[in-house]
Amino acid sequence: MIFFSLPLEIFQVIASHFTNEDISTCQNVCSLWYKTWVVYRYNNVHTKDEKQFHTFFHNNLEKSLYDQEEVYSIGYQVRKLVIEKGRIEPTMLGRLPLLCPHLEVFVHEGVVLSEAARQESFHYYQQRQKSRELDKVKHNFMLWENMRHLVELNGITIACTLLQQPTSLTLLSIQFNNQNDLTNQKPLLINLLHHAAQLTTLTLVGVYLSITDLEKIHKSSPQLINLNLLDTVLMVTKLSCSIEPATSLREFHLVNGSMCDDILGCVDYISRKYTHLKILEIENYVLSTNQYQRQEHDLSKTQIHSYSDTKGNGILKIARQCKKLEVLKLQSFVLNDIFFRILDRNGIHLTHLALGDNSYNENLVYELNALIQSDQRHYIKQLEINCWSLVKEIYGLELLMFSLSQCRNLTSLRLCLGRNFHPKFSASIIGNDYQEEICLESILKYCSNLTSLVIAHAKLILPAHDSYVTTTKNTKYILQTLKLENILVNDNISSFISAYCKSLQHLSFIAVAPGLLYESCNHAVDVYLPFHHLHTLVLDRVRVSRKCSTRLGASRFKITLGDSRETTWYDLTKYKCSNNNTLRSSREIQED
Repeated sequence: MIFFSLPLEIFQVIASHFTNEDISTCQNVCSLWYKTWVVYRYNNVHTKDEKQFHTFFHNNLEKSLYDQEEVYSIGYQVRKLVIEKGRIEPTMLGRLPLLCPHLEVFVHEGVVLSEAARQESFHYYQQRQKSRELDKVKHNFMLWENMRHLVELNGITIACTLLQQPTSLTLLSIQFNNQNDLTNQKPLLINLLHHAAQLTTLTLVGVYLSITDLEKIHKSSPQLINLNLLDTVLMVTKLSCSIEPATSLREFHLVNGSMCDDILGCVDYISRKYTHLKILEIENYVLSTNQYQRQEHDLSKTQIHSYSDTKGNGILKIARQCKKLEVLKLQSFVLNDIFFRILDRNGIHLTHLALGDNSYNENLVYELNALIQSDQRHYIKQLEINCWSLVKEIYGLELLMFSLSQCRNLTSLRLCLGRNFHPKFSASIIGNDYQEEICLESILKYCSNLTSLVIAHAKLILPAHDSYVTTTKNTKYILQTLKLENILVNDNISSFISAYCKSLQHLSFIAVAPGLLYESCNHAVDVYLPFHHLHTLVLDRVRVSRKCSTRLGASRFKITLGDSRETTWYDLTKYKCSNNNTLRSSREIQED
C-alpha cells in the first residue's frame, strides 16, 4: 500500500497516464482500491446516444456497489456529464441531481419527452404533457449547487430552476423550445440572471430579444465576456435611459439571426454598447438559392451601400467606436474603402477577417480592393471568403489571387465557392452548377505562408489541368492542415499532397468525389500517403479505394459512414479501434 502513501499531486499525475481499462483493472483488486480509483474512472462521463445513457443510468448510477456509503457511489464521483442525443424521460432527468449531486458541468443535447407525451397527436399537447411532468421533478435541480457550466439545448427548465438561488454558473447556453419559453419563461430567465453574478459566457438560441432585454442582461451579468445569439431576432426599442458601454464584453456573435426592419438601429446600438469588443460577428439569415433568384432584381446597389454610407449612419460607427477589434465577420454588409481607412486611422489591427456574402459580384470586388489598399492587409492572419459570385469570371479569379498575395502574413484561409454556403441550408449537391473551379496549386503559390487551408463547395483543379501556374519539381509548401468539403476533384489529389505538401499533418475529406465531368477519373478517391506522418485523417462520406487501407501513413484516423454519423476511430500505432457504441471517458474523447 506504499502506492497510496504518495503525495496527492504525484498520485494524480500517475493516474492521468492510465487508460479506462487500466483504471478498471485497479478497481477490481479489492474494495480499498475500488474506492480509491472510482474517482478517476467516472469523473467525466460522455454518452453518445440514448442507449449509452440508459445503460450508464441503470447499470452504473442506480446499481452502485456502495449504496450504503454514498460517498463512494459512482454518481457522487461524476463532475461532468455530457448527453449528446437521444430521448430521456422527464422522471429520469429529474433523478440525476439525486444521483449526481456534485455535478459541475452538464451538457444535454437530447430530447426530454416521456412515452405518454410521445403518444399525443399534436406538438402542443406533447409540450404541455412534458411541462407537467417536469414541474413535478424540477425542484431537484436546485441540488446542483456546484454547477459551473450548463448547456441545455431543448428547453430552459433546468436553467430557470437553478437561477432561483445564487449560483456559481460561469457558462450558460440554452435553447428556447416552445412558445411558453418565449412568452412566459424568457422574462423570468432574464430577471433571474442576477443570481449568476459570475456568468462570463451566455448563449441564447431561438428567441426574440429587444434592446431593453439586452440592457437587463448586461445589468444582471456585469462580468459577461462572451455573448452569443443564435437564431435570434433582435428588435430595436426606445430606451428610457442612456446606453452605458459594456466594458467587460469581448465577444459578440449574432449568427443565423435577424434585425427585423431596423438594421441601422441595431448596428447603431451595437457600436455604442460594445465599444471594447475584440471579436464581432454579425451574420443575418442567408436566403436560399430560389429566394436569391426571386429577390436579386429587387435589391439595388444603393440599398446595400446605405448601411455603410459616409454619414456614419451604418457600420462605419463600428469602425469608429470599436477600437479594440481583432476578429471581424460582417459578411452581411459591404465593407468599403472608407471603413478600412477608419480602421487604419484608429490603429486597429485585424487578424481575422471574413468577406463576401455570395449575392453580388461587385460587392466582393469593392471589399477586396478596399482591403489591399489599406494597412489591414499586413496584419490579416486568418481570412474567410465566400467568393462564388467572384470566381465565375476570369478577372474575378485574378483579383482574388492578387488580393491573397498582398496579405503577406496570411496563415489560415477558408474559401467557399458554392452558391448555398451557409450551414443553415443543406450542402450543395456534388456536381451541381453552383460550384466554381479553383486551382489548389495556385492558392498555395500565392499564399506562401499558408499553414491551414479549407475549401468548400468547389470543383478543385490540380496542376495538370491548370493554365495559370506551372509546378516545378523543387516546389514545396508548408501547409499543415487541409480540409476539403463538398469537393469535386479532377485528378489524384493524394499524389499532389505526397509530392508538394510534405509538412501536412491534418487531412480531412468530407463529401469528396472525383469529378464526374472528367472522364479520366475513377469513382473512388485514393488516399495514398505512405511517407506522411499524419496526426489526423478524417474520411466522411468518401468512397475510398483499396489503396487507402493498405498503405496509409497516418497514426490515427476516423471514418464516418453515411447519414448515420456512425464514427469509427482507427489507431494504427496501437492497432486498436473504438466506435461510438461504447461508453468512453472524456480523456479518450479529447484524444480523438
